[in-house]
Amino acid sequence: MTRRSAGTAWIGPHVVFGPGVSLGEDVEIRPFCHLEGCTIESGARIGPHARLRPGAAIATGARIGNFVEVKASRVGAGAAVGHLSYVGDSGYRRRQQYRRGNGHLQL
Repeated sequence: MTRRSAGTAWIGPHVVFGPGVSLGEDVEIRPFCHLEGCTIESGARIGPHARLRPGAAIATGARIGNFVEVKASRVGAGAAVGHLSYVGDSGYRRRQQYRRGNGHLQL
């Protein structure tokens, strides 16, 4: 895990860190998440049970819900990805909402 900030992060139990993870300040990683090759900026909330695969970039204040998988995508500042979602090879704009039941987003 690469940590580039002097701030705090809350890391829940049973979180798996693979290589190439970068955390900003005041990040919350909830239990049972799997992180690999991703960047999580300040104030973001992840999980629980989320998976961030290589190339995932989570911007300031974004929220990734439970059972969400993100691969090679950018989730913009303040955006939210609801539970039971897959985001692959795409991007989210600022403050955009993506909720359960939409299937998956792949561009």
